Amino acid sequence: MSKYDFKRRRAVKCEFVEKSKTSPGYLKYEVTICEKNGKIHTEPAYGVDMQSAIARLVNQERTVQIEKKV
Repeated sequence: MSKYDFKRRRAVKCEFVEKSKTSPGYLKYEVTICEKNGKIHTEPAYGVDMQSAIARLVNQERTVQIEKKV
C-alpha cells in the first residue's frame, strides 16, 4: 500500500520541467498521479501555468474516456 491511500484519483505532486520548445508561452510540467488502488505514475502536462496544465490533462483524459464509449 502506498502512503497515498485515497478513495479517488489525486494529483499528489506537480513539478515544472522546462519551457515548451514547440509552443511559445507554454510550460511543461510533470504531474504525479495516485490512482484509487495506490499505484503512482507520472504524466507530462503542458499549460500557461500549473493550473491550466492540470486542467488540460484532466480534459484530455476525460476526452479519451468518452471516445472509448462512442
